[in-house]
Amino acid sequence: MHNLSIRRTSDLLPVARQAVEDLLGRKLADDEEIGIWASGPHQAPAGRARQEAWDQLNQHLDLMASRVTGPVDELERIADEVAGEVRHGRG
Repeated sequence: MHNLSIRRTSDLLPVARQAVEDLLGRKLADDEEIGIWASGPHQAPAGRARQEAWDQLNQHLDLMASRVTGPVDELERIADEVAGEVRHGRG
């Protein structure tokens, strides 16, 4: 059983693309990637398993960051702006 699926937006069927756009509340660019992760309820890992999960998350975030283009300060400004909108219910 697979719990993670990553697809390029340009590869999605129109009905799937529309569903993702409806969930996100915005149009998708053809060069974006969509990731869907499904998980059931479970206890948070502890000890060594927790550290391994943390390490895997950091590796994944580093991979995602390596794909980003553009000035870092501009990307941070946009992230702060979006986070502010989410926190304060604007958007």
